[in-house]
Amino acid sequence: MVQGKYELDLISLANGLLSCADLENLLVGIRLNAVTIMSIHSTLSDLKDIRQGKCIHGYVFRRGFGSNTEIANQIIYMYAKCGFVHCASRIFKNIKLKDLVSWTSMMMGYLHQGHADEAITLFRLMQRENLSPDSVTLICLLQAFAQLGCLNLAKEVHCHVQRVSLDIGIPVINFLITA
Repeated sequence: MVQGKYELDLISLANGLLSCADLENLLVGIRLNAVTIMSIHSTLSDLKDIRQGKCIHGYVFRRGFGSNTEIANQIIYMYAKCGFVHCASRIFKNIKLKDLVSWTSMMMGYLHQGHADEAITLFRLMQRENLSPDSVTLICLLQAFAQLGCLNLAKEVHCHVQRVSLDIGIPVINFLITA
């Protein structure tokens, strides 16, 4: 119940702010931590409120959170979900220590905007960085193949997963069944 109340308060806050100046005035003397910033970004992503999302993005970098990979991942997600995949891509390219979530978030952003080919390219680059995909990353890859109508490639991924005995989980199996 506390989580629901917190999300409602964030939505009310986001809807009540008229400008970045309103946000800055509201936050005078308050230092947000990484968890709070990620929660705000998540709420703004759900609202598809790019204006306030950009304000929080600016706040993040002015307050020294720019090198926080978790926050950068949330910013990528927010921009991609709001239709600004070029901004998400720019943030992604500037992350020094990309983790699996960074790669998967950007892949999801490309998929959300119908750029399956970019998602596949990103997956290949991720493999060159010696990162192993998890079930979420594999679902992104399978969705990319499905968007492009390449179901044979989806089957190849499935065969590879079986060959290397990767624990893919129920969501991937469900996707393969429905594809």
